[in-house]
Amino acid sequence: RCAARATAVASWCATSSARWLNCRGQFIFLDNVVNNEARELNSHRIRTFKLGEFVDFFISSCFVHFRKPDADIFRIALDIAQVPVQHVVYIEDMQMFVDVASDLGIRSIHHKNYLSTAAELSLMGLKNE
Repeated sequence: RCAARATAVASWCATSSARWLNCRGQFIFLDNVVNNEARELNSHRIRTFKLGEFVDFFISSCFVHFRKPDADIFRIALDIAQVPVQHVVYIEDMQMFVDVASDLGIRSIHHKNYLSTAAELSLMGLKNE
């Protein structure tokens, strides 16, 4: 499951949609931005998938000592982003984590596959041109 999630997240991160949104000042909290990974795996994924090229910051439990679904990890991300919560979209494949983020007022998408996530982003007005 972990390898499949890494592949799915890497595939999503590599799409032009993620780059398009980032270039226009929108923040997407992908699983690899707010995550519960160990330090070594987290650093490996950031390097291997070149996530630092289009992700502005990473909130990793190995550094902040909070883990999803603890709401504090999302609050830390919001504090660091310094953007209004309505400018944040959190994409996650675990429904429990989506529910926690939603309870904090974060627009959240339960990621099932690329097409359904892209459709939900489009409904939020976040379209790739």
